[in-house]
Amino acid sequence: TRSIKMTTDVEIAIRAIEQQLGLDPNTVEPGGDIIKDYGADSLDMVEIVMTLEEQLDIEVPDDSVTELELHKVDNLIKFIDSQ
Repeated sequence: TRSIKMTTDVEIAIRAIEQQLGLDPNTVEPGGDIIKDYGADSLDMVEIVMTLEEQLDIEVPDDSVTELELHKVDNLIKFIDSQ
């Protein structure tokens, strides 16, 4: 397995996903799909994005959620790191 350096922002993002979906800690991993693997729906994705915008003080344009496939954990991490 590959190792990804976990940044504080990444940990915050993963915790936000787990809390929104009522998952146990350390359930969500890089490489996962928030919708397919963890059962999120579009409303969950909106809530997750809003939480991350607030907690990380970032701006996530509505169209980027779809265009950048932010439901994929790796894409979400890349997006956060680019902010």
